[in-house]
Amino acid sequence: MAFDFFRKKKRGPAIRDLLWMHHTARMNAVLELLRKEPGVIVIAWFERSKKEWQSFFDREEIQLTVQLARQLNAPAIIGKKVYLVEHYPLASREDEWFASMDMKELTVFNALDDALFMKFGGDGIIEMMRKMGASEAESFSHSMITKAIRNAQEKLEKKVTNELHANSQDEWFRLNLTE
Repeated sequence: MAFDFFRKKKRGPAIRDLLWMHHTARMNAVLELLRKEPGVIVIAWFERSKKEWQSFFDREEIQLTVQLARQLNAPAIIGKKVYLVEHYPLASREDEWFASMDMKELTVFNALDDALFMKFGGDGIIEMMRKMGASEAESFSHSMITKAIRNAQEKLEKKVTNELHANSQDEWFRLNLTE
């Protein structure tokens, strides 16, 4: 038996990132998905995101409670399909949570106008996609997108020395990055 000492062992769940140009397009697409797939668990990292998504679902009469990642425990999600409405800015925080939840796979809904993407040129990507004729309602998913998100999170990890708690992704960036 040959050993592959140099290959990085893949840790955590298989992540599928879905990416829309704008937050509104993402919300509408998630709404349609949830109408077809009841019984999923929708999770936010930040309190403001939780409230915004919950209010949206309530207005649209979707019977679902958005959960905060830090308030969940593994038994609450066993055997359920899990959707995250955003990434946490730091890879290590996500990795810790993923390990504690013992998930096999999950989908993360992203928008290029989220703070995480804006920090890494999201507005320029939106403009380029428009010029290429991409539809506002169209989602994109590719392993290169997931890898780019992870690389961005790891770059942020190197810049944050003493993380401060925040209620939104925008606030997190204001409090934790001094560029």
